[in-house]
Amino acid sequence: MQIICYDSGQVTITNDEAVTSRSTGTVDVEHIRVDADILARLYEQAGKTKTIEDANIYVSYKARILAVFNG
Repeated sequence: MQIICYDSGQVTITNDEAVTSRSTGTVDVEHIRVDADILARLYEQAGKTKTIEDANIYVSYKARILAVFNG
């Protein structure tokens, strides 16, 4: 997984297809504070367990991070 912050302020998250490809939906992650370190831990967890549930949590949190940073 790679997080890129451009000079324009735009943020992208790439190289995470191994996890995102397993996701089948979204879950509520509003209770988790927005933090790039948490995103990295969720990515590592989903990569380690290879479960759909962990992939869904990562994908949902990734979407939340992008929404916060990209408006």
